[in-house]
Amino acid sequence: MAKINTDLNTNVQLENAPTPEAVSVGSGAQIVGKSGFEQLADTLASINPAIKALADKKFKEQNEQKANEGAAKINGMTLDEAKLAHKNGFPDIYNGWARFGAYKQYANNSADKFIQDFKQDYLSQRNTTGYNWQDHYSQYSEKYLADKGDDEFFASAYNESTAKLRTWLNTKEFERQQDNLVTKIRQNTSYDLQALPHKVEEELEIAFYENELMEEMEGEVSMNVKDYAERKQKYFAENAEKMFEKLYYDVKNNKNPALDNVDFDQILIQEAKTHALIDGRFANSYIKFLTQNKPDGTPSTLNNPSLAPQVREILNSLKDSNDLVNYAVNWSQGNVAGYSKSDRKKFDNQLFDKEVAARTSAGATPAKAFLDTVVSLEMGMKLNEPIGRIEDLLSKPLSPYTTEDSKLALEVYARLDKAGLAGIYFKENDKSKYKFFIANAMVQADRDYRDVIREIGSMDFRTKEIVTLNATDRKELQGYAVNASYAPNQELTQMIGEYFKNTMPEGSDYVKATGEFIDKHYTDVNGRLISNYKIKKIGVNPENYDVFKINAIELLKEKLNTDKDIIEDSELIGFFFDETNVDVSGTAPNVDRGLDLNNYEIIVNDERDTIMFKENLSTSLDVPATIEYKDGQTAWLEIPISIVKDRMKEKQASQAILDEKARIAKNKKLKAKRKREREREDMGVGTGNLGQGEIYKF
Repeated sequence: MAKINTDLNTNVQLENAPTPEAVSVGSGAQIVGKSGFEQLADTLASINPAIKALADKKFKEQNEQKANEGAAKINGMTLDEAKLAHKNGFPDIYNGWARFGAYKQYANNSADKFIQDFKQDYLSQRNTTGYNWQDHYSQYSEKYLADKGDDEFFASAYNESTAKLRTWLNTKEFERQQDNLVTKIRQNTSYDLQALPHKVEEELEIAFYENELMEEMEGEVSMNVKDYAERKQKYFAENAEKMFEKLYYDVKNNKNPALDNVDFDQILIQEAKTHALIDGRFANSYIKFLTQNKPDGTPSTLNNPSLAPQVREILNSLKDSNDLVNYAVNWSQGNVAGYSKSDRKKFDNQLFDKEVAARTSAGATPAKAFLDTVVSLEMGMKLNEPIGRIEDLLSKPLSPYTTEDSKLALEVYARLDKAGLAGIYFKENDKSKYKFFIANAMVQADRDYRDVIREIGSMDFRTKEIVTLNATDRKELQGYAVNASYAPNQELTQMIGEYFKNTMPEGSDYVKATGEFIDKHYTDVNGRLISNYKIKKIGVNPENYDVFKINAIELLKEKLNTDKDIIEDSELIGFFFDETNVDVSGTAPNVDRGLDLNNYEIIVNDERDTIMFKENLSTSLDVPATIEYKDGQTAWLEIPISIVKDRMKEKQASQAILDEKARIAKNKKLKAKRKREREREDMGVGTGNLGQGEIYKF
């Protein structure tokens, strides 16, 4: 193989193609005897040498002419026709010199064809792993010469053509190895840029250990582990971008000389695009690299006319990626209430997709990448709304046939269930949550997932008599109702129990399963079972659910009382004095029609990001309560979730002010008390305990 100078410079040295060995042959077309003209010239030469010279010149011209005529005859044939004529000794060419020309031209044409065929074969194979052009050439030429015998015409043509081929091969091998060299350098540079985010983490780990964790006091080195996690997170946040840019310029300033600035800029654009797609943490830095003039004063990549269109396209992707990174930071802290519903949904899916893309690009299958992403995002998922991509997967009905999606759905549900998150991914009236619960129990009992999918998927197509709950069942289930005096709890528990009694495999403990299901999908809020899905969609903690509900009722009450003159009289009008507003003064319309928290429940409209009120709690159907205006228009009692949360924040802020004023007043009193005590001490007045009495000090 050709050898490359390892200094990676442009002076690449190659082994020359070997000089082909000359073929030792006899004559393939002999010119025998002399013509009459030649014999006459020899006789006259003894009389006058000038005549001899003239005769030789004429003879040479005639021979060349005949040779050219023979060559022309060959060029008028196809190579196969010439090959057949050569085999037969060119019987149609009688002049010896013409025959000589035919032989020579055929040999040249054949050698040219051999060279062209080899070149095409070489170009098609030279980038094949393990290819050796010298072995290839030896085998190719050996096959070509196999039937040529001792023919000096072919030997001459072959030797002349392969001498030119040697120069061509040396040039092509140089170009190939130069291309391979540049390609390798490009690959290495791309890898260096791809590895920068990981390198940043490594460098910051070291720097944090040396600069923040280790400290020397009184000549002794110790580790300051106080608030370790918070300090480390802050250190990384403050230094990550600076470290990334430092490492980037290290790569750029030490790039291989074989890579020019335009080549590097093209690599930069590609890696910026990849970073925006699967990472994005350093999108701002890539925007700087592409748009700002370089430290050496040369124009930015954006100012290169040939690269500007690509840069402008990638800048939008980098900006979007940076927005997603900022959202991800807020999402990880459960602080996304300031984003609109549409933005939250968009960013949630983008965040999930980016994690999946990073894993698939690392070699994971789509299913494994999806499941691993669910695992990696579990902590943030506990603080936020359900992620759309997961909802989409779990919303697909389980058919009796095993598919990649149905298997993945069972695996994802099992993971969510283990993390305590399964309950937030199913709406209150979605029967799929019961099926997934049963399927997961079957898988945990070591049933093959294919059998589980077939059985659960065919559940809706089986017909059998419904088995109702008996008195014993109802008594056992009553313990899971939390607050037995609250009728909706009892109805919910018995509905779930009866469903499991009719659908779970024979011998299953459906009563116990009912209790486990309620624990996973519902939360006890002041004696009422509220679905985890609803609580998560509203975006409050369970302990603040009723606070949210009270604020929503207050807002609704304010609106209704403002419009009371144009609303038809109903049970909903004028809940002016109720448990949410006991201190409101004024004349209360319909005083006896107060609003009880237990008489109304919230319905979440997750598409509109609003809530409505459900009045009839005796049914599992979510039928919103309505009011009717005197002009005949009917309206739902619907309030945007964001408005309710704003009201809660206002109250919290007001309460914080009151708490702060109370704290200041308390501190003021305490300071005054201490001042009086110091003054008494300065006067020598104090008390002390001695036995059962007191001693006064003067």
